[in-house]
Amino acid sequence: MKIDQCNGCGYCCMTAPCEVSIRLYKSADICPQLQWDEDKGRYFCGLMLLPGNIGLEYRKELYAGAGCCSNLNSWRQDIKKRSRGALSYKYQAIPVMFQVFLKAYGSEPFLSSDITEILLKQFQNGLKKVDYSDEEVNHIISNVRHYINSNKSSMFKEFMP
Repeated sequence: MKIDQCNGCGYCCMTAPCEVSIRLYKSADICPQLQWDEDKGRYFCGLMLLPGNIGLEYRKELYAGAGCCSNLNSWRQDIKKRSRGALSYKYQAIPVMFQVFLKAYGSEPFLSSDITEILLKQFQNGLKKVDYSDEEVNHIISNVRHYINSNKSSMFKEFMP
């Protein structure tokens, strides 16, 4: 296998997120730390760009500088800002800020599934009132449900479904 230097095409982060991304953003289809730099015309990992020891630790964990082993993918020759939505699903991804909220909400063991369903129904009705189509609303609610459920503690999944 030929190892080339990473050229920031975004292929790996968009199609096969690293273990760090899965650990931090387990519900995200595409890592929210993937950042496009317009001036440099390439993607960077936001975690690797963090200052100080935390950035250094992420660079070590993610093998920064070790190279790219996906050198056969066509993106390496066509580096450009790509649509996140086109890769993961038809509509815009849930914003990171909302993902963080849903992760916190999902990890709270004492919120019953009844409360969650009532809130989701109110959210669904609110989306319809501001002109989201039925297809868009169903997609959004499905993704929100996925974020909440995938962040529930396994200890409480059976206790409070």
